[in-house]
Amino acid sequence: MFKRILFTLFLVIQLSQAQSTRIVLLEEATNASCAPCAAYNPGLQNMVTSHLGGIISVRYHAWWPGSNDPMYQANTADNRNRINYYGISGVPGYALDGHFYGVPSNPDLIKTQMYERLSKPAPVRIRLQSHFTMDSVFVQVELEALEDLSDTSLHLRVALIERLISFSSAPGSNGEKDFGDVMRTMLPDANGTAVSALNAGDLLSFSFKTAIQQDVWNAEDMSAIAWLQSDNTKEVFQAQIDFPTSILETDAPELDLLTADSTIRRPFKIVNRNEDTLHVRIYLKNVNASPGWSQALEEGGVQASELERAVLPADSLLFNLVITTADRGSVKLDLFAENLDDPGFYGEGYGYGFTRSYSGVIPENNDVLLVDDDGGANYQAAFEDIFDGLNIRYLTVEQAQIDTFSKQVDLNQYRLIVWNVSWGSPVFIPSDIQILKTYLDAGGTLLIMGQDIGWDVFDPQGSSGFSEAQDFYHNYLGADFVDDYAASSSMSGVVGDPIGDGMSFSLTNPYGNGNFYPDAIASYQGKGQPVFNYGNGKIGMLRYDSGTFRTVYSGVGLEQIAGSDNQTKFLKRTLAWTANLTGLPSQKHIPATVALFQNYPNPFGANTVSGASIRTSIRYRLAAPGDVELSIYNMLGQKVRTLVRQKQQAGWHSVPFDGANLANGVYLYRLRAGGQVRTRKMMLLR
Repeated sequence: MFKRILFTLFLVIQLSQAQSTRIVLLEEATNASCAPCAAYNPGLQNMVTSHLGGIISVRYHAWWPGSNDPMYQANTADNRNRINYYGISGVPGYALDGHFYGVPSNPDLIKTQMYERLSKPAPVRIRLQSHFTMDSVFVQVELEALEDLSDTSLHLRVALIERLISFSSAPGSNGEKDFGDVMRTMLPDANGTAVSALNAGDLLSFSFKTAIQQDVWNAEDMSAIAWLQSDNTKEVFQAQIDFPTSILETDAPELDLLTADSTIRRPFKIVNRNEDTLHVRIYLKNVNASPGWSQALEEGGVQASELERAVLPADSLLFNLVITTADRGSVKLDLFAENLDDPGFYGEGYGYGFTRSYSGVIPENNDVLLVDDDGGANYQAAFEDIFDGLNIRYLTVEQAQIDTFSKQVDLNQYRLIVWNVSWGSPVFIPSDIQILKTYLDAGGTLLIMGQDIGWDVFDPQGSSGFSEAQDFYHNYLGADFVDDYAASSSMSGVVGDPIGDGMSFSLTNPYGNGNFYPDAIASYQGKGQPVFNYGNGKIGMLRYDSGTFRTVYSGVGLEQIAGSDNQTKFLKRTLAWTANLTGLPSQKHIPATVALFQNYPNPFGANTVSGASIRTSIRYRLAAPGDVELSIYNMLGQKVRTLVRQKQQAGWHSVPFDGANLANGVYLYRLRAGGQVRTRKMMLLR
């Protein structure tokens, strides 16, 4: 009896905690003839579908700039009501939990706003069920107050949304063919249902019914969503959709500082806060890891590439992300918990579920710190490709993480910081300036590249126009801002300059039509020395040697320099002048130690149904060429298999191992190389 009481109390506590978990509501106004909508909606859709459960959305279609938008025409009253409710006068525009933010141009910012809302417990719980028949939709909503809500303007709103509407040809003038989470109707209408002030413990039930517009709606691809909103403040207290959802939770740091040649485990979990069983598939996406690194998921000590699980109500799925590092480098990846309970079918291939991003870096053993400040455009890849080709030891860190990184790592261990702006904004925030000044004052070197850097710092419409940034521009870059547009599409190096001499190239426009704004700059009080001039004689790049630090500032991004040979030659010369770095293919970095890594997968074995062999792989790294022996031993110390006995070159090696004819159990694998011995355990299961 005592155990039963304890279990019941535990379940009540779990459900009580679950009930306070928030789901964030995103509402957007859009139109099929709105050009900015076509530009920003794909990023918005991807953000929503990759964070389903933390956020759900409904989109209203406006009557301008194209009055014939078919999704507006299908329900003019409800669309007008909700757009006017927020006083929206331009599209696209979005509100998050009732707060209107404007144009949804930055999915990363919306994600940050979502997490801010998720950190606040919801004062109500919403239970929502829908039932679609051949000609009607039935929706049942239950509100449970978890706290007192004295607001006298509460309204329950219910919308039927079509998850994805695809047209064979664009219905408007902006070229969009796919439209997500389109509001089809609201129940009973857009005004919603008035709800009296709530006291904790109140339980209210509502029922709605409406006919299906069979000639307009695709009822097989529809869902119901509900939310409780204050008409006084417009705050949305809670939202819900009509199938189980979840979020992926972790205490892993935003930027994980790792050690060389090690295996780390970071815990993640999914808590089922629904009243139905939750079905998820978890796997890794968008993995970008340095050579020699490996990644896996681990549950109960067993590693796998993906986990597909059913999680009971009030239960949790606990697992680890396992990262095996090399001697240097980084990893960036997404853990994706795909929602298998989502009943819709979508041709767009987004995959609906919740994503958590993970970044891990080894701060040591690198010469260059590459700061990615291009707003997610991925232009830093141009630097990475060249550094890889030159065998330059580098580490990439996002600008959003540089403040956290600098507080834990001495940046002056890096001989050069490359600050890649491309065409991003803001170029700097105040903490960036302090970080860079501290680094340079201690003798560091800096390369900063991108168009509109000067504009962003000095123009009233820029985003970096604070005095510290302007002082840095003058006294650390040695530059004056002249013009937002240099009016030239070529550059030539200054004769005798250690970087520019003898070089010339055309400038490309990777940012799209009408987005070519190379900065015209000048030397500030004679500090900066011209490196490249535009074809019309204006200065496009400066270098500054203060005697303590060295900087190179370019008014264009690396990706705007035409030709990979020109990009490589420019970077080689800049590396040499700033930090005396000369990376050549013949000077390939050789690891300083011999390392043996955990086999993958582990455990491993044979498929008991088909009998097909499942191999494992053993990876190791050699510091120098020489004799190598890799053998397998049982737990009695008896050698059962020799996999390698030969001379091998320095670097990374991977050897497959099939445990055929061996019994289940734990085995040792031992590497002998360079006078060193490394041993690890692995498990064979059938």
